[in-house]
Amino acid sequence: NHGLLKSTADGLDFTEYGTNSTFESLTFSSRGISRGLAAETSLVSAIRLKDSASISRIVNETNRVHGAAASTSGGYAADFLAVTDINGNIFSGASVNINGANSLSSVSSVKDALSGKSSYCVEAIGNIKYAVITADPIMSDGKPVGVAVCGYNLSLDRLVKLVHDSYDAECTIFAGDTRISTTLREKDGKSLVGTKLANKEILNMVLGGKTYKGQNEIHGKKYYSIYTPIKSGNGTVTGMLFVAKSIEAINAIRDRTLKIVIPSVIALIIVVMVFCGWFVRWLM
Repeated sequence: NHGLLKSTADGLDFTEYGTNSTFESLTFSSRGISRGLAAETSLVSAIRLKDSASISRIVNETNRVHGAAASTSGGYAADFLAVTDINGNIFSGASVNINGANSLSSVSSVKDALSGKSSYCVEAIGNIKYAVITADPIMSDGKPVGVAVCGYNLSLDRLVKLVHDSYDAECTIFAGDTRISTTLREKDGKSLVGTKLANKEILNMVLGGKTYKGQNEIHGKKYYSIYTPIKSGNGTVTGMLFVAKSIEAINAIRDRTLKIVIPSVIALIIVVMVFCGWFVRWLM
């Protein structure tokens, strides 16, 4: 069983690497879109003229083009886009899928971009509870005049489902201590979205910036798991990424393996004994 746990741990290391690589690719993709939008010369002109209609048209056209490209390549289209003025206020009609907010000045990556620095963060934006948010300054004569914002909604379950289907492992995204997206379910099939990590030792360790690897019990079920911190561009830990295999599933693999191996070993022993007996008689 120790050997099987080690094999599971090695497999989860690979799963964790793949999951984090996918997470990083979302950030890279979002950054490419926000930087491209910020570099649009027509956008700079529209902002100078305070032409909200033109700004809105540019934002929606950018969303359409990148959405079509993602559909063709099989990737993920950005979940939201926006353009703000120098105070972080969204221009009228210049946002896609950001509701519940007229200003983005409190978003940490937007704060950085308002001062002229490209940045990304992982936190809430508008009515989206947790997201990868990239922000790039829109420059005119060497000074920022606005910000281009883009990102991916981590509250959606597509990333955790991708990990589950690709690696046959459970996956959860935490915003702080709360499961914002997960493949974990109660015995009755109810999702664990909205529940909190009960193990304070793991919570403090991971939100403190360290990775946890080992066993943990979640709602009465034991898992071998890896928890890694989710960090914004400034190094602030805002959440956690979890991948795991249930101990029950690991033991089931062991039992299936033993059912195959033990009869095979017995059969091999019988064959060897018969051969040895025949060989001894041949020598005599």
